[in-house]
Amino acid sequence: MGPHVDVSNEAGPQSETSIAINPSDQSQIVAASNEIFRVPMRGYFSAIGGSSWGGVDPAAAAHHERTDFGSDPSVTWDAHRCPLITDLEQSGRHVAIIVHRL
Repeated sequence: MGPHVDVSNEAGPQSETSIAINPSDQSQIVAASNEIFRVPMRGYFSAIGGSSWGGVDPAAAAHHERTDFGSDPSVTWDAHRCPLITDLEQSGRHVAIIVHRL
């Protein structure tokens, strides 16, 4: 166990966090959280055991539609060792379960 690491480096709080370690390579970690002060949610990744992290906005990377709301993030690894983030997203009156492949 190492020191505490601020994965998000965001100014505000995050909620509904999820984290998963690649069962084939434990140095690879993927995480996600709701963002309280910005839309919609944020994904995080580390290829070196969590000592440093990168971030991505999965909804913005997946499509060009505006996402008004993102919620309930979950993360896992698929059979091809690719990280996946799922969440609920709302755009206008439409709500969908979205799977983002990082």
